[in-house]
Amino acid sequence: MELQNLGYFLALFEERHFGQAAKRCGIAQPSMTNAIKRLEQQIGGNLFVRKPKIQPTVLALTLKPYAEEILRALRRAEQAVNQILRNKRYIAEHLDQQRTAYRQNPQPDFSDAEFHAAEDFLSDIRKGCDKTGKTRADV
Repeated sequence: MELQNLGYFLALFEERHFGQAAKRCGIAQPSMTNAIKRLEQQIGGNLFVRKPKIQPTVLALTLKPYAEEILRALRRAEQAVNQILRNKRYIAEHLDQQRTAYRQNPQPDFSDAEFHAAEDFLSDIRKGCDKTGKTRADV
């Protein structure tokens, strides 16, 4: 089951109109229709009665709260990951400042081994960032 299709399902559930649900999701109406058909095939039954007016079936009523919780959990996971990535960027900037200061004036209480360990850590953080400092998750 594709997460995107669950979002389309919820939009159709709320809009009760394929065209309006597609517009809300930023896709073409045929794409919305195909996504709902794929979801229905995966579930093994119709989620909506299409005529005379779109109405949810018992399967749709059963699926709806689970789909909502899945998408809420996905948003929470994205927020948590983005917070970690923001923290990594902050740490990387701080380490850049420390590295520059160390190179300009090496301190006896900061060994070369510690300096290289910090550089390795900074390198690992930078591997997840593009040239603008945005992480792959931000793009």
